[in-house]
Amino acid sequence: MVKGKFLVVFILFILPCSNSFGQSQEYQKLSEEELTLLSDLNMVLDTTRAIIYPFIEGSTMMLRQAEVDLLTKDFGFTKSQLSLNVTDKISLKDNGHFKVIDNDSILKLKGVDSCKIEKGKTIYEPFLYYTKLIYNRNMVRFFKRPIISLNKEYAIVQCDDYCGMLCGSFHLLLMQQRSGKWSVLKALFSGMS
Repeated sequence: MVKGKFLVVFILFILPCSNSFGQSQEYQKLSEEELTLLSDLNMVLDTTRAIIYPFIEGSTMMLRQAEVDLLTKDFGFTKSQLSLNVTDKISLKDNGHFKVIDNDSILKLKGVDSCKIEKGKTIYEPFLYYTKLIYNRNMVRFFKRPIISLNKEYAIVQCDDYCGMLCGSFHLLLMQQRSGKWSVLKALFSGMS
């Protein structure tokens, strides 16, 4: 009888909460076309200082109405593509295009307190400190999920580089595909701090 009650409690309470335990969250994978697009963009950007964050957790658009009108009229996007926020959780691990930070090291670094003292030195940003220590990179690159036009010729991609407090850059780029290769056609927005 006690075992039966325990089983009911387990099924009703524990299983719906399974995403809160360990690494049980499911992450989708990008299509080969989307990975090629991000890989081509990564080659255009300076890749010697940055290592790529392993997940895409959403997409944001910072487009003015005039840009939306231009992109839908001249480049084959739809207004619904440009107005929706993509909230899929996507993994870039084992993609065959570029190296990303290992998922396990991300979990380890999340638990490290800032302002920790190690070897007599104060560590203000443990995530970047250990990224430098483990991967020999000064910066972490975050991609958002690309939006590809209906005619598959153009794409909009957001890329953020983080190198510390008040140190980073942000790019929202319009890209074009020619003969299977993607290149940057225009910067829709760029910023740095």
